[in-house]
Amino acid sequence: MGTPVTCPSAERSVSSPSPLFVTGTLRSGTTLLEKLLCSHPDMSVLYQPLFPRMIAAKRAFLASIGLSGEPLPLSHYFGEERYHPGQLTSFLDHRQFSLRELDPALEPAAQAGGPLFQPRVLGEWLHESYWSLRHRDAPLLYGAKEVLCEEFAPHLLNSGFKVLLVLRDPRDVLTSLNFGRGAEFGGRPRPTLFNLQNWRKSVAFALHLESHPAFLWLRYEDLALRRDSTLSRIAAFLGLSPEPWFAGDFVIHDQSGLPWSGNSSHQEMPEVTGDSVFRFESRLSVETIALAEAVCEPEMRELGYERRTKNISLEQALSEFREAVVIDRAEFDPLYSSAPRQVALELERSRTLDDPKSSSRTGPLFLFPELKARLRSTPVAASAAKDAPA
Repeated sequence: MGTPVTCPSAERSVSSPSPLFVTGTLRSGTTLLEKLLCSHPDMSVLYQPLFPRMIAAKRAFLASIGLSGEPLPLSHYFGEERYHPGQLTSFLDHRQFSLRELDPALEPAAQAGGPLFQPRVLGEWLHESYWSLRHRDAPLLYGAKEVLCEEFAPHLLNSGFKVLLVLRDPRDVLTSLNFGRGAEFGGRPRPTLFNLQNWRKSVAFALHLESHPAFLWLRYEDLALRRDSTLSRIAAFLGLSPEPWFAGDFVIHDQSGLPWSGNSSHQEMPEVTGDSVFRFESRLSVETIALAEAVCEPEMRELGYERRTKNISLEQALSEFREAVVIDRAEFDPLYSSAPRQVALELERSRTLDDPKSSSRTGPLFLFPELKARLRSTPVAASAAKDAPA
């Protein structure tokens, strides 16, 4: 990381630089948003510079409740009985970390660094580090994209960050993960149901935090299909002018200043385009589409994504689904998507939406208590993403 530069204090004035955090599940459009943000002359937004520190902080929390050695520290929380998101937030708000705990490789620098390296909460470390690593000298906003880190959003909001969370049609998320260059960007395949549960986690945090004035969620489809209005909305949220994005010769650049060729799993996409919207229609099997829609139906309705397999029940979708990719990761049961425990969890969740009295396990089924009522009351009719209002 080099020698840290003191970042603006938590008591900075309105005109002082502010920290920004971008997150979302894998292949949801977080990198496109990050590159658009870092191309704005008033922002410095980096690509996943401190993801290991997020993992270290979560592992410290797990160790504090006797769960050392968890193979998948970043949780989707569905079916989780041992702890809940609020416990992690409380831990992070109060636990002060030494640099050695978060990044052992930097211990020699910490020993010579003086007061800048004194223990502090995770959010304060990120303040310091994102400022130190910024790719512009004097940005008005500085921060980074760290994928799969939605569960850190409440703590970062408490630490003075603005947080942007990107959501995308879960069927296109699966398509981007499992086809083309998906493994290059998302790693070796994970079970389909696990990916869908990760997607539901993103939605749960988006809906739970959406009333916070420093939090904004948006859909990838709106960014891709309604670029100008969506960027104007983002700029208003951040307190910046959107004009640099609308210049006639505007080109998306990476942090080194070079034109960005995109990170689509399927083609070079150096511009904002809707080419990846609804790509699942030509790539996913009917059984995979049916599983995604049955498992994610309440959240899809809430976000305005139209179901295509309307006559396939959750029970049928779960029983007929077979993985189209080989799952060879030691941390996963290859039959995760059809494992009895997972099937029972999904059926219990569905029954609870039909009859709230059928289960009292609100947290393991919905993460946050208010979401059960919200998802249950969402009208069945929904507009397709392509035609839904921004």
